[in-house]
Amino acid sequence: AEADDVEAFKKRWHHAILEAKARTHGIVAGCEFSAARPCEYILKSVFVLHRGKGIVGKAVNTVKVLPDTIRAVSCGDDGLCWVWRIKTAFPKQVFPEHHGPVRDVVPLNDATYILSAGFAYEYDESSHHGHHGLKDIKKKTFGEAFIWDWRWGYRRASLTCPKGGFLSVDEMQAWRMVLLGCQDNFTRVWNWNNGKVLRLPYNARTFDEVRGFIKEIVLKFRANALNGGQRLVEERKAKRKEALIKLAFASDPALAAKAKGFANGFDFFKWNRFGDVNAVAYTPA
Repeated sequence: AEADDVEAFKKRWHHAILEAKARTHGIVAGCEFSAARPCEYILKSVFVLHRGKGIVGKAVNTVKVLPDTIRAVSCGDDGLCWVWRIKTAFPKQVFPEHHGPVRDVVPLNDATYILSAGFAYEYDESSHHGHHGLKDIKKKTFGEAFIWDWRWGYRRASLTCPKGGFLSVDEMQAWRMVLLGCQDNFTRVWNWNNGKVLRLPYNARTFDEVRGFIKEIVLKFRANALNGGQRLVEERKAKRKEALIKLAFASDPALAAKAKGFANGFDFFKWNRFGDVNAVAYTPA
């Protein structure tokens, strides 16, 4: 009986294949290979304004197509973001307000604004280098992000990352909300319409932030809750520092609860430290 069923299936299969071949002139999709002429890709344009005048050209770090599919925006190590026509490579607009390399860019869905972000440097202009005038010595690196109108090159909003540059950006499917990844291990959710910023992981704190919080509370406690003689005793007994901290937080339950939250946040940051946020992407849920 099983052999009969197999034979019956073969007959039905061959019948279906022959009918399909008859309808499509001998070709059955998914069953036979059909040679096709390859598409002819022709180089239409090359945009070179990021290169600069040096022997070694500046790098183009990011490029995205605008919602109109006619123009593109590109940003590079020259600190410039250019909007240009794809077909002709003719520049439409430029945004020159970055103070360092631009690492990522994303055109927003409103078809008006663009988010670009990267590095900015603070230089020590007091240093000299031989007979060649001022030497560019970087004192500080921080992140810099801008929302700007691609039609006119006007700045709409800006955001900074105090410790390290911005490495990645993306738009959220919410009104005026974007994501930015920074070198300081945090991702920022930025509402650029009202300026509010949420730092992720939520409630995480760096070591310096936790230490600064505790130090400020202890100093206020010593100044307000202890008299001069008690403060002098505490200063001479450095070994009682931890006891003083406990006493300071015990004097105010609200502060103790806040300190516990800070400590928990620091623990999360310490054990889940992922490093630089090199890429961010919004996943609708």
